[in-house]
This record gives sequence, structure tokens and C-alpha cells, in this order.
Amino acid sequence: MPETLEKPQFTPEKEIKTPEIKGSREDFENLLNQLKKNIERGEYSAIIGDDFSGRIPTLIIREVIDRVYKSRERKSIKTFFLRPPTDDPMSWELLRQQLPKNAAKIKTELKDDKPRVLLVTELVSGGRSIEQLLEALNGQGLRADVAALELANPNNTRFLKMCKDHGANLFYSSGSAGIQFFMLAHEKEARPLLKIDIEKTKKRGRILEIAKIKRGGKPQEEVIQEREDINKLSEILFQKVFEKK
Repeated sequence: MPETLEKPQFTPEKEIKTPEIKGSREDFENLLNQLKKNIERGEYSAIIGDDFSGRIPTLIIREVIDRVYKSRERKSIKTFFLRPPTDDPMSWELLRQQLPKNAAKIKTELKDDKPRVLLVTELVSGGRSIEQLLEALNGQGLRADVAALELANPNNTRFLKMCKDHGANLFYSSGSAGIQFFMLAHEKEARPLLKIDIEKTKKRGRILEIAKIKRGGKPQEEVIQEREDINKLSEILFQKVFEKK
């Protein structure tokens, strides 16, 4: 009999083409393992991401949470994006003015009796914007946790105390891949950073939200590839963290 050759198995991870997404798998896996119990209990009613380097991490974590919620017949998690400030003092003043209004809009969208929000970012540096957002959410009676791929200074006692004072659990990975989504956002963004946006993600075509980032001439093929890679990595993470035996 002729020898039968085994067909090569499809490995989603090998199919991920975006280097920043592929290289961050371990950081996401580490972070999701910390968040696992909270996600499985369905504790989060909404996820808020910073609309710069935190956009892709937010979309990946949101897709994983939605897979978990769907497997347990829960509603999809609501998703919002807030524009982070720059070093410009005007940007911080705008943040201070807009955050209470945005927090009120988020509260209106959430129908849960005791909603809890997950804040997602790539990197926590000084934590100033996170602190202002937590204050705005607490002012609306919303509790929140913080999830970051990297904490610049894990020994920042002021930031750690601030999270505790606001009732926020802090989850962070090692950031072994570096701030690559920050660099990617700098390369691809075309619009100024002063405007703070809040965006409710629609049920239909949720993963297509990434297409709303202005690309400054970046080929559409790369945008499409990022969407596909977000889906692929979120499926890998769902299987490794939530379906492992």
C-alpha cells in the first residue's frame, strides 16, 4: 500500500500576520488568566478602552469575553472607547471636563443593577488619566477594574493605593513584548490627539470597529489583516485560557 501522508494541521497562531498581535500572545494569556474567574462569573457589564494604543488590546479582550459570555448564554459585553490625553495641558483640561459627561453616558447605557466596568490599556505609566476616569465612574456609582498589558512601575505605591481607594482591582502582565501597540498607533494615526471620543460599539460588525481608525495612507489590506488577526488571537486565547482541561 502507498504510504498515507498526514495533512498538516491548521494552526491559527501561525496564520497571524500582524507582528504586534502575534508577538503579544503571552502577555494577553497572562492577563486573561488573572481575569479568568471574574470573566467566568460574568462580572463585567462593559469594557472601556483607550482609543489609541489600547484599541487593539481592548478589541482582543472584548472578543475573548464575548466568546465566554456566549458559551454561558450571557449578553455581549458593551464596549466604549475614550480618547486619551496628550502632554498638552489643553488636552488634560478637556479630559477633566468631558469625563463626567462620558461616565454619565456609560451609566445610562448599562442596565445592570450592579454594573462593573473593565478598563483596558496597553501601558499604565503615571496613571493620571486612569485615576481621573475612575473618579468619574465612581461619581456615577460605577465600579471598575483596570487591566494593562504592562505596568511601567509595579512599585508605584501611589497608583496602587489610588486603585484600592477607588475599589479597583488591578491586573497587569509583564509587557514582555514592549509597547508595540503604542508604536503601531503612532505610525498609523492621522488625526490630532486633542479630541476625546466616546464610541458605543455596535452589535453588528463589532470587530470592524478597528476600521474607524484613520490610517494616514496605510493600505486597506493591512487593516483587514488586523481584523482577521484579532479574531484569530481571541479564539486562541479563549481555547487556551477558558477551554483548557
